[in-house]
Amino acid sequence: MQALNVDEKLSIVMKDLSEAKKDLTIAEIMKRFGKRGLALATLFFIAPFLQPIPLPGISTPFGILIGLSGIGIAFSASVWLPKRVANTVLKSDWICKIGGAAHYVISRVEKFSRPRATHLVQTTRFFTGFLLFSLGTFLALPLILPFSNFIPAVIIFILAIGLAEEDFLFILLGYILFALSATGLYAAADIIIKWLKEYSWPF
Repeated sequence: MQALNVDEKLSIVMKDLSEAKKDLTIAEIMKRFGKRGLALATLFFIAPFLQPIPLPGISTPFGILIGLSGIGIAFSASVWLPKRVANTVLKSDWICKIGGAAHYVISRVEKFSRPRATHLVQTTRFFTGFLLFSLGTFLALPLILPFSNFIPAVIIFILAIGLAEEDFLFILLGYILFALSATGLYAAADIIIKWLKEYSWPF
């Protein structure tokens, strides 16, 4: 499996993975993504969560990988993976399923994406990486609530598309969705705390 050509369409890369004939390690998958590696790796690992059903079995390791990718993006550096993580083997059928899901979504989104305000993509790269780290960490939490994976996954996906395609419009959309989600989460937590206090819970 060759490294990605920088001009190769994102959907083609994922289609290639959806036709994987052998098991691959995490390190081999990361290597496949080449120059746009961290953004593409984020798109690949977030694909299973673009649906409302929580996946606690894989959300923790994939969330950690996305969080580490966020750090690498923020500091424009390659990601150091612990040897045990780098050598973790994904079965070919899993790679095919994840690659197929990523290809399905990306092929429908990439027609709307193109390089836009690329200087702003680079200027805000640290903040975008920090958001990916934060969202990846949240994804890694063993939550089994409906949409607990889906909402951060959508934001992660949009930010990663913006990075991979150097499209600031997608980056900006990701920022807006993050702000709305954070506001909603804060409001919900405030309501729950007030309700618990009303019923004399020790908070």
